[in-house]
Amino acid sequence: MDKEKIKLELKEILKNDLEIVVSDDEFDMDLVSVGVNSLTFVKLLVCLESYFDISFYIDYITISRLYNLNQIVEHVNELICEREVGKDDVYTRSDEMYL
Repeated sequence: MDKEKIKLELKEILKNDLEIVVSDDEFDMDLVSVGVNSLTFVKLLVCLESYFDISFYIDYITISRLYNLNQIVEHVNELICEREVGKDDVYTRSDEMYL
């Protein structure tokens, strides 16, 4: 999926589901500055998982890794690519399983 499409969908999710309106300029700002707190962060991830049919890796779900909206777009794109490759091609590490 195109990153611009992900960005547009993310803006819609923020607006419709979390009542947060952001401009393109705000995608580089930290999440707190655009109105995302710990509760809305979790809600945002749930909405993204549902909309894009992806699953965030539990060890990756931190505001320090997903610091701004552009980072979220990048990570969603990676997860979509992994899903399109298929589960058979996804790797595992000793303490983490990537599905």
